[in-house]
Amino acid sequence: MQVSELLRSKGLRRFAENLLSMTTLNVASFLFPLILVPILLARLGQINYGIVLFVQSTMAYLLGFTDFGFSLTGTKLISRDRGSSNRVREVFWMIILTKLVLFCLASAAMVFVHAKTPLLKYDGELFMWGAVQVLGNILLLDWYFRGINELRAVSIFGFVARGLSFVALLLLVHEPQDYLLVLQVNGMVTMIMGLAVTVAIVRRVG
Repeated sequence: MQVSELLRSKGLRRFAENLLSMTTLNVASFLFPLILVPILLARLGQINYGIVLFVQSTMAYLLGFTDFGFSLTGTKLISRDRGSSNRVREVFWMIILTKLVLFCLASAAMVFVHAKTPLLKYDGELFMWGAVQVLGNILLLDWYFRGINELRAVSIFGFVARGLSFVALLLLVHEPQDYLLVLQVNGMVTMIMGLAVTVAIVRRVG
């Protein structure tokens, strides 16, 4: 009875930690844009900020394509096989490599569309930095942390990335011509965080 009670208490503590972690991340995801969007709109102007939003919206399709449902299936597979290090390693590398291949294919398609479609005649560098942010999101590996029930890690990395971008954008973006900086900051911060996470997990998984 004491052992079962201890297990239940540990489970409750883990549940409470995960709940608090994701609540913190969700609050930050709501508050940071709530503060930042009016400031960027005032500094960049409607046209330039609209360009930023258009690029980010376009990248949302790229991110959705590269996800390919792995946020659900990857979490399920890792959770099911987390007792086997060999199986976790196989699943981890299968998903990472598949997502990277999808990213390359989608990026190539986007380059072609950008070159052929008049509606996308914005500077290609804008889309490049948007793609960098997508790649950084791929490398954040939130599906892996969900699979091993470490939502606190998802919250910490997500909060730090959003916090760094928030501070950097407030300090660096001042004039309408700084609209490229918005995409550069978001891209670089997300990529750095993604690389740090991936290196740490690769050392852990092997």
